Amino acid sequence: MVASKIKQSVIHKFGESMEIDEEKYYAFPFPNALANARIDKLRECGLSKQKAGYIKGISERVDRAELDLESLKNFPDDKVIERLMKVKGMGPWTTRYLLARGLGRNINPSGYDLAVRKVISKCYFNGRELSIEDVKRFVKRWGQHEGRAIFYLLVAYRSGILGFPSNPQILRS
Repeated sequence: MVASKIKQSVIHKFGESMEIDEEKYYAFPFPNALANARIDKLRECGLSKQKAGYIKGISERVDRAELDLESLKNFPDDKVIERLMKVKGMGPWTTRYLLARGLGRNINPSGYDLAVRKVISKCYFNGRELSIEDVKRFVKRWGQHEGRAIFYLLVAYRSGILGFPSNPQILRS
């Protein structure tokens, strides 16, 4: 929930917009817009100083063509993770999320983090605490669709469509 609000704020503050039928639409900001942004302006969107710095730094590298995100589609998952983990501000969660959402790979974007464990526990095990190993065994049933299933499960839970009230805190880990 908080991450979504921050993302919307960044898009509205730094993205280009156009009006159609008196409705304003925003595009995600181009790397140069974020590279040229001041840290204090990024922070106004709800980002911490550290995250604002990471976004600015990564955007500068993309804008200067030092980091070619488009070329990542040609590499296997482990090589993409290896390359991105060398970039300041990109950790295991971010690299896996980029693989899942940015490159359309079937990879668990959360790496069995606490949010995944809690959501699977709540949805399938009546809230019983699960270990990472428990979750890994459970999600194997989804085979090649594991990553997508986990992603959509997190989204469905957050939106409250699973039949019980969503708890945004469960997704913060």
